[in-house]
Amino acid sequence: MQDLISIIVPIYNAENYIEDCIHSIINQSYGNLEIFLIDDGSTDNSARICDSFLKKDIRIKVVHNTFSEGLAAMKNLALAQVKGEFVAFVQATDYINPEFITDLYQACIRSNGDIAQCKYISVSEDISFSRFSDEYKQKLYEEDLVDMDSNEIQLYYEDTDNGENVFNSMYVFEGRDMIKNLYNERASQTEFLWNKLYRRCLFENNDSNVINSGYKNSTNIIFPENRKYEEEAVIYRIFYEASLIVCLDKPLYYYREIDKEKYSVKDFDKIISIEERIDYFLYNRDKELYALTLRKLFEELIDARDNTRRYIDNSKKTQSVLHKKARKKLWKILSTPEFCDFSIEENIEYKFQCIKKMWFYTVDDIKHREKDKDIL
Repeated sequence: MQDLISIIVPIYNAENYIEDCIHSIINQSYGNLEIFLIDDGSTDNSARICDSFLKKDIRIKVVHNTFSEGLAAMKNLALAQVKGEFVAFVQATDYINPEFITDLYQACIRSNGDIAQCKYISVSEDISFSRFSDEYKQKLYEEDLVDMDSNEIQLYYEDTDNGENVFNSMYVFEGRDMIKNLYNERASQTEFLWNKLYRRCLFENNDSNVINSGYKNSTNIIFPENRKYEEEAVIYRIFYEASLIVCLDKPLYYYREIDKEKYSVKDFDKIISIEERIDYFLYNRDKELYALTLRKLFEELIDARDNTRRYIDNSKKTQSVLHKKARKKLWKILSTPEFCDFSIEENIEYKFQCIKKMWFYTVDDIKHREKDKDIL
């Protein structure tokens, strides 16, 4: 019998998108599912739409919150109730390919992996999967696909220039090496929670001594509530606990591009999450991941300083605080003879660029960043 797989959908005021999302889940080719629709006190018709699916599919469970507590709280609530051997998260505004669960599950089983990840495709706000042409759907199925039903698929390892292991058309990483992908060109596919399938045991541990330690081998992973960027706060810990992670070169998740909120002090929560990551790697004496995270933290502090200057009124004091924090991180970077895995020449160039970002920033520089990032 196939393993039970739990799908968690945190929902808040998503009435324009939630039907697409739920339909894409109940129409999965993998049938043994439990589907948790967690409504976080929505004030639109989201709750009613969720309830309307209760009679349509017995696999669906709906939980309503009277007041909004945040999506992190909804994820924690669902994780405390799910019974599946594996768990996946889907954003209420997004939708998934009919083979999303099947392919990720088979990737985990055939490789004995703890996590399977797929590619995602960004779609505009008004596009639903049902509106794609049949020709385009077929292209999505066939482009860079792995034939998961093929008996020829075998797990084998092959050294590559990037130090990866190859599982036919899949890339296989050990947990620690997967964390490095948060800092390189793979980050855009790696840093999110929702384009993956996880063994549920990664999120829980009944040993109170382990749980109370809060660090390596403590798999009682909880999303920090009342904070933005809660995924940033947990994704690296999940990877660190995993033994093997399989990445499919297959687009199975559809991320809907919706207008972003204006930059605000809530965006500083990302800095908090990265600072916690620094402490985590220091505790585990992992110098390489500490160095990579220090680099990430410095860059986030610089971005936060410049964005605060641009978007938040009367923020000179906040800019000064962020500038001082970035300066402290810069001294740590400069005092490290061989930073990260850079060559001598790359070290010199990188440190020079850090100094330039630290002190030589102007309004023109901020305008240049705006063009490059098109943020907020």
